[in-house]
Amino acid sequence: GQPVSRATFLRHVASVARCLPAARFILNLCEDRYRFLVAFAAVGANGQTNLLPSSRASLHLRQLAEDYPDSGQLMDRDIDAGLAPAAPDHPGFAVPKLPSEHMMAIAFTSGSTGRAKPNPKTWGELVSGAAQARQRFGFAPGMTLVATVPPQHMYGLETSIMAPLASGASVHSGRPFFPDDVRAALEAAPAPRVLVTTPVHLQTCVQAGLRWPKTRFLISATAPLFPALAAQAE
Repeated sequence: GQPVSRATFLRHVASVARCLPAARFILNLCEDRYRFLVAFAAVGANGQTNLLPSSRASLHLRQLAEDYPDSGQLMDRDIDAGLAPAAPDHPGFAVPKLPSEHMMAIAFTSGSTGRAKPNPKTWGELVSGAAQARQRFGFAPGMTLVATVPPQHMYGLETSIMAPLASGASVHSGRPFFPDDVRAALEAAPAPRVLVTTPVHLQTCVQAGLRWPKTRFLISATAPLFPALAAQAE
């Protein structure tokens, strides 16, 4: 509901990092995008690795627990204490220094054809990808990203988590789903706005007959985007 400054973000990261479970891997199940971002950074700053499940299905989570026995998990409620307002004289925090070779995250395939396959990502790889995205799309301070895709998905991680970290752009904390939710999130986001979404979401938004706030551009992935739908969305 209000902007979060860089200084506040760093304080939140440091506060959450001190309270993380003593495990090598942390299953990051936060649904609120800002809480996910704080947890993601805190896990890395603590020298641990984020496990990013492709779904919250109990079987999938049980398999991950079996494959990574030295693991804990974080949900939105687990880090709320670390987001409490600081005292006026609370000291600032420095930016954590992560080695480029640190295994920052392991994302997983959907597992639709069998057991989900891991895709490990070092911090250096994620930063390099974010730098390329910044160059390609022009992400910059003052820009606000609204994403309909979950941050645990590689597409969502690269666009709504790593892009803001690497470019200084802001990101809306929600994950709007229905067309009017998407419209409301864009309306609440300071301009210039960018919508990160999928063809399925674009189709429903186009058909909804709503009045949309001015948006700088849209990014669509995960499935083919046909020219006719792209033109309608534009």
